[in-house]
Amino acid sequence: MMDHLPAILREQEELLGRIARGEEEAFRRELEKAGRLFFTGAGRTMLMLRAMAMRLMQLGRTVYLAGDTNTPAIGPGDLLIAASASGETGSVLLNARKGLEAGARLAVLTASPASSLAALAHCRVWVPVAAEKGGGKGALASFQPGGSAFEQCLLLWGDGLALSLLEELPEGSSVMTLHANLE
Repeated sequence: MMDHLPAILREQEELLGRIARGEEEAFRRELEKAGRLFFTGAGRTMLMLRAMAMRLMQLGRTVYLAGDTNTPAIGPGDLLIAASASGETGSVLLNARKGLEAGARLAVLTASPASSLAALAHCRVWVPVAAEKGGGKGALASFQPGGSAFEQCLLLWGDGLALSLLEELPEGSSVMTLHANLE
């Protein structure tokens, strides 16, 4: 079991290094100008988005997860962050279209830059892994099953994003002030 961890870590280091900085900067600009942040994904991908949403909430952002009972209507001034390795996940595409119809902007995280989801996006971050249903020219062929490499990359990339945002907060700021105290 533990024999695979070094290979997974090397793969993630290579994947993260291949993400285009210009795409990251465009994502960050969308994030900074948005009022509220909404997240949509499916399966393990949505779990990674939940982790990203939690960190952004701890940094003072208002975040919502599609499908949760306390999620309000999305609208103008909001940003919908949608993730799908294939870019063809039905529920994610449906939410993306609904968000756009309501006037929200759309940021997409995907392994498939030519997908239906990527085509809808105001900005897109390509995670260049040739997962089961993802890929594109220059994508890294993962040795891991399914979308594992994509999902791991989302988690690490989201934590890197949170750290870079934390560095810009005023001196003495902490994510711990908004950290859950009912666990």
